[in-house]
Amino acid sequence: MEIERVVIRNGTVSIAGERHLVGFAWAGRRVVLRLDGHLMHAIADGALVGTWPCPVGAGTDLT
Repeated sequence: MEIERVVIRNGTVSIAGERHLVGFAWAGRRVVLRLDGHLMHAIADGALVGTWPCPVGAGTDLT
């Protein structure tokens, strides 16, 4: 599953009501977060910018 989020000035994005650090370098930018099983990948301008453990389980409401 892929979702888009804007990275706020402290370098985080909100997923399911929780904040997750993506990186200060991406503040103000829109990133695509690819939730791939147990991993979350952040993609900006078509390039992978980070990979972390997936912070949400299957079936979580991502609004």
